Amino acid sequence: MPQNPKIGPSVRTFEQSEARFRLLFEHSPDAIFVESLTGEVLDANAAACRLHGLERHELIGKNVVDLVPTAQREAVRRAFPELAQRTGETLAGESLHADGRSIPVELRVNCLEYEGQAALLLHVRDVSERRQAEENLRQVEMKYRLLVEQLPAITYVAEFGGGRWSYVSPQIESLLGYSVAEWTGEQCPWLAQLHPDDRPQVLAAEAQCRETGEGFVAEYRLRARDGRVVWFSDHAVIMRNSAGATPYLHGVMFDISGRKALEEQLTQAHKMDAIGRLAGGVAHDFNNILTTILGYSDLILRRTEGEARTRDDAQEIQKAAERAASLTRQLLAFSRKQALQPQVLDFNSVVAEMDKMLRRLIGETIHLDWQPTPGVWRVKADPGQIQQVIMNLAVNARDAMPSGGTLTIETLNVVLDEEYVRLHPEARVGEHVMLGVSDTGAGISAEVRQHLFEPFFTTKGVGNGTGLGLATCYGIVKQSGGHIHVYSEPGFGSTFKVYLPRVVDQVSVTPRSVSVAAPPGGRERVLLVEDEEPVRELSAMVLRELGYTVVEARDGDEALRLTKADPTANFDLLFTDVVMPQMGGKELAYWFRMAHPQTRVLFTSGYPDRSVVHNGELLAGIAFLHKPYTPQSLAQKIRAVLDN
Repeated sequence: MPQNPKIGPSVRTFEQSEARFRLLFEHSPDAIFVESLTGEVLDANAAACRLHGLERHELIGKNVVDLVPTAQREAVRRAFPELAQRTGETLAGESLHADGRSIPVELRVNCLEYEGQAALLLHVRDVSERRQAEENLRQVEMKYRLLVEQLPAITYVAEFGGGRWSYVSPQIESLLGYSVAEWTGEQCPWLAQLHPDDRPQVLAAEAQCRETGEGFVAEYRLRARDGRVVWFSDHAVIMRNSAGATPYLHGVMFDISGRKALEEQLTQAHKMDAIGRLAGGVAHDFNNILTTILGYSDLILRRTEGEARTRDDAQEIQKAAERAASLTRQLLAFSRKQALQPQVLDFNSVVAEMDKMLRRLIGETIHLDWQPTPGVWRVKADPGQIQQVIMNLAVNARDAMPSGGTLTIETLNVVLDEEYVRLHPEARVGEHVMLGVSDTGAGISAEVRQHLFEPFFTTKGVGNGTGLGLATCYGIVKQSGGHIHVYSEPGFGSTFKVYLPRVVDQVSVTPRSVSVAAPPGGRERVLLVEDEEPVRELSAMVLRELGYTVVEARDGDEALRLTKADPTANFDLLFTDVVMPQMGGKELAYWFRMAHPQTRVLFTSGYPDRSVVHNGELLAGIAFLHKPYTPQSLAQKIRAVLDN
């Protein structure tokens, strides 16, 4: 077709340019308005119609003031005349949708000529989604900050190797005493306050984290501003920047000082329990040996009345054996394996009865300050053992004050709550009586406090004590259902606090002891069961000399075989060790009395187990003779059981 000669190239170029403009105008994702200098809409694209929810013909002719929320119209009316001077700026505003919604927008203004007149070209972008994303991000950041600042932990962003910390949460002040500004300064105190013993492993963990890209986990100690040592469990991940480098750690440091204290106490308790089992086993074997030594030395004394030198030698052997027996009793007290004779006690009365003895014990250079609480609650314990505890603590305090000082003994009614028990796992919640023994001595270091209650541990010189005093206190208190704790710092003295649970029973009345002459022997038949041959031979000899008929057995199995071999053989008494290989004494007594229900039973042991003792008390109906025993105590106990 021939071209219209009236349409020149310039006209076609203009038409093509207008067509491109219209194409861009209509398909732009942003709303585009052409407005007069007075604010009247001259043209609008499809996006503008969608923005306001109006048809094009509804938009054309409207004033810009009518297209914004009512509350902003006056401000827009005043600002519109100056809009042409803000060409190229990005302005924030709001548009009004036909359904009444207010839509946040950003607009840019350009000037142009439209159909022969000056006009404004407005690009308006709906930023609702971006604003919502920003709000969501703000909410997330707010929640994150709220969470971070409420945690009992320190959150941080830090460079590797103890470098600069770009962020640390406010808990840094409450946990370590440093301000956020101090910790995020050019020289962060973290590395300087890291415990020297922990530094190598922490830096090694950091290096491995940086090399492998895996998370950083470490437990270490930091020194607070006031000198306290705080344990932390540090968990961190690597933060990568846009270049892919890994210069930062983002982590959380949890205060685990309480957990570490509990772990230390639990470890100490396990260690004490293990030592206790060992001590009890040693005491059991040693008591068998001492029974033999004491028994034969007693026989020598009785048979050598006219031989002075031999008698003196036998007495020295007996004294040494008695001292050794005293040590084994202390070992058993520590291991909580002794048989107690508990009574309901008034702590004030127990201490008052010991007043004169304590004053002689501590000497004239130490002042005894006795502070009883009137109406103190009652406790249940073995009075002799409690006196032993008080005496041992008083001796310990005396030795801590070689130049004199004050020994304070007090009683107090206390209620141990769950928080106290959480920090002292060996204690129990409830009402207790507290016996406190304090001194004004040199105090005890933290390292020594960890070993105070271990048997044979002592800070005294060689020959100045056995190291069993405090171990004995620990065992007696624990076996009595109580708790013992020490508070001490070097230079500020020490306080030992003993807590025993309250009981509501009346105070026991202890009958006065009456001296009794050595009992006569008897003609009864005794089945003696003892796995230690020297002890068995000695006991059999003593009983036979007293007139008893004795049948010996090396263990429970042999004893049962003897009785089955002669069912008609009647025994008046079964005298058996408790702790024996294979069949113990309690099991033997059960099977033996099935066939001989009238036979009396007497148990013996240097290490009574749970079969005859529960919580330190002999089970009901149990007759018991503790090793080491002498021929006289054996004769008295045998006669008492047979005559009962």
